[in-house]
Amino acid sequence: MSLIRKFIEYLKSILAARLKENKEIRDIERKGYIDTRKKEAFKRGQQKAKRDPYEKLRF
Repeated sequence: MSLIRKFIEYLKSILAARLKENKEIRDIERKGYIDTRKKEAFKRGQQKAKRDPYEKLRF
């Protein structure tokens, strides 16, 4: 009986390690995604500035 319990604990530890690893990977991917979005927003802002800096002030 104790052998089965040890095996179950072993499987739980493997699963916990996998879940932690996957979470770290997702966090890294999300950070990259956010960085990409910031760069895209910055580029859009630069393009708008190149078009006409006084565009919003005109009536």
